[in-house]
Amino acid sequence: MKFSKGREFSPKITEMKIDLYSRLMDGIEKALHSESPSRDDAISMLVLSRKVAFIASTGVLDVMDELTVHFFAAVNDGKLSDARRKTMMILLGRLSLEIRKDVLDDIDPEEEKHILRSMDRGVEAITGKPKERKSSSISEEERASLKKTLRLLRKMDIKWAKIKMGYSVKDGEDRSIAHIYASIAKRPSSILTKSLSDDQKKALSKHLKKLAAKAQLVKEGKNIPIPKDITPEDLCAILKDIQ
Repeated sequence: MKFSKGREFSPKITEMKIDLYSRLMDGIEKALHSESPSRDDAISMLVLSRKVAFIASTGVLDVMDELTVHFFAAVNDGKLSDARRKTMMILLGRLSLEIRKDVLDDIDPEEEKHILRSMDRGVEAITGKPKERKSSSISEEERASLKKTLRLLRKMDIKWAKIKMGYSVKDGEDRSIAHIYASIAKRPSSILTKSLSDDQKKALSKHLKKLAAKAQLVKEGKNIPIPKDITPEDLCAILKDIQ
């Protein structure tokens, strides 16, 4: 077996390195399993890293420094977060590679890339990739339509108030007569028929065709869904009429 950097093979030194590196790996494994690492854990890690420094290569020491920085930060935070644990697991792979290069010969660059990719895939298999967040935005077309609706309501002196992911339209007595929601709210925009007076229901009945609604809904006091394709002008005209 060939050893790098022209150093004479010394079984005793190699055995010492393997022993210390194995203890180092055991210490890092313990750290990765800890949910709330303590000061004592940090001291143990620090002492172990200093012991390794007796014989470790600069490559090993550089990666070890990065690992201890993350671990000490976790100690100060009082917990080892999933994100920090994942980072440490990735660094553990880099450390393994540096140890291999130190104990054995230098690795071919292509082989090194292959080993790193393999170890990173192992980390991803354990931790999983973060779930894609569902879009929390609306289309520009919908945004423009909502803005236009609000401008028209203001122009017609129709009161409205902001509610979660939408708007509540008020009548002259400050009762909510309609709720207008953005599509991301997953709630239908609707006219609140139950809140309307008899005169308001009568005024609403004239607009049932535009609302694609049946008169029975008004009689029963059920909410009338506002069609998605209704124009801001038609909607505001209806709301003005039932004020």
